[in-house]
Amino acid sequence: PGLRVGDLVAADRVVDEDVGEEFLPDAALLAAAPGRRGTLLTTARAVRTPADRAARHGLACDMESAHVARAAAAAGVPFLALRAVTDAAHHTLPDVDRLTSAAGELSPMLSLLHLLRHPADVPRLIRLWPASRRAGRALADGTRAVTGPPS
Repeated sequence: PGLRVGDLVAADRVVDEDVGEEFLPDAALLAAAPGRRGTLLTTARAVRTPADRAARHGLACDMESAHVARAAAAAGVPFLALRAVTDAAHHTLPDVDRLTSAAGELSPMLSLLHLLRHPADVPRLIRLWPASRRAGRALADGTRAVTGPPS
């Protein structure tokens, strides 16, 4: 609940919600990372509503970090999950599953049909544009803090 759009989360632990598998970050990378520390919970579906978020235990949720951590562990590569918040605990996200094809690609036709049937999702979708930009800038700054300036 204390996170705002653009805040950084440097996960001190990543948990795959589906299987309960846990991943710990590289200590040196975590020490260099800005942002709040806590558990990052990787979920199979977007955590869209305040009630969905309240039902989970962790500082933040995403859909990718446990998978990347698993691949990094298998390859023997140091890992850190540094995430930027795009939606605060009180936000409700649009049902993005209804906007995408079975392959996960944004479908203009499905999006139009969904938004016509669910006009309340229009402002939710519009809110994501500036939130994503703000989060992207914060993540870029946070990445530079960990890795240094590009060479």
